[in-house]
Amino acid sequence: MFQGDEVANTTFIDLAKVQMFFFTIIAVVCYALWLFIQIGKNDAAGLSEFPKLSDGLIALLGISHAGYLTDKSVDKTKVQ
Repeated sequence: MFQGDEVANTTFIDLAKVQMFFFTIIAVVCYALWLFIQIGKNDAAGLSEFPKLSDGLIALLGISHAGYLTDKSVDKTKVQ
């Protein structure tokens, strides 16, 4: 899952994939904890929608995904 996608880096760990994976996992865990805290404070039946994502979390995920896409746009296999 974390290996490179091209012939030149298929035997190596792709750091862009690893960082995107961990940022996504951290964001999901934080959001889930926030959701459980909100459910604990209020009656679960009184909640009509999910809590909104913070601007900081959206920015963090955007930067993480932009870094991944930038890494994917660079060819690592030399053309002969």
